[in-house]
Amino acid sequence: MSILSNLYTEGCVPVQKSDDRTALSKFWRVLRENGWAMVKINLLTLIFALPAIAWHFLVNFISSANNLLIPYSANIGIGVNVVTDAVSAGIEQAFRFDVLRWLVMIPLIMIAFIGLAGSFYTMKTILRGEGEAKIRVFFRGIKKCWLWFLIISLPIAVLVSALSISVGAFSVYSSLPIAMRVLAIVGSALLLFLAVLFALFMTALSMTYEMKIGKVMKNASLFSVALIHRSVIVLAICALPVVLSVVMSQLLAMLFVVFFMLIGISFIALICSVYTQWAFDRFIEEPLRPKSQKKGKKYTKRAK
Repeated sequence: MSILSNLYTEGCVPVQKSDDRTALSKFWRVLRENGWAMVKINLLTLIFALPAIAWHFLVNFISSANNLLIPYSANIGIGVNVVTDAVSAGIEQAFRFDVLRWLVMIPLIMIAFIGLAGSFYTMKTILRGEGEAKIRVFFRGIKKCWLWFLIISLPIAVLVSALSISVGAFSVYSSLPIAMRVLAIVGSALLLFLAVLFALFMTALSMTYEMKIGKVMKNASLFSVALIHRSVIVLAICALPVVLSVVMSQLLAMLFVVFFMLIGISFIALICSVYTQWAFDRFIEEPLRPKSQKKGKKYTKRAK
């Protein structure tokens, strides 16, 4: 991957590893040895997501109450002189609630990302042998990394809202050409994927190395382009619990919701951290190690 030969590596100190475990074995080791700690980290992260969760349920409640007060389920006369299709009016009203929901969700998603700073930082410290999955490490991560996560959360929150509104508008604005409506959905989804991919590497680089913002963005862009085929698989695995909760039966969906509430966020943070730390070890740190510390040799663990 010649594109990664342009990575900025000045000042990056390789971590001397104690073994040659694969990324998959590291994942299972962390999950096995820090399972209960990951549950606690997950619950702490959910605290920052509570405003978004509460707002989501509040909008659902208001929308349901509105449907009860106004009978949108049948064609009746609405207004004095004009008879309106009540079903269409109900769809448009529901869409207005969705627009309001996702516009307000933008700052609420940004608040949730502050919690993700602590979760991802904790996973990074475990994988690099710099600490354990403890509550104080979680809050240290927020203190050190909240600004990076807050900055990158803005475009992601905007794109999540744009995609959700585009999906809702597909059936409402049927007068628009179908190609335009499909393009809005596909374009929003593609931009969201690229933003999440860039954010994954940018935040991981900012937590792992001391780099200026320009160097971090350059390296994140190179990793995003060069490893996009692997990243698609990793992000698909991360999204799998959410997808299964949507397509499975109600009982199984509830089980996935319980899983996500207990350890889901920490689980996703661990998958992403294992992946990014693997990429950094292979393409940044491995070339910088002396020959005696290359892969296949035994190392002495040293904290960053």
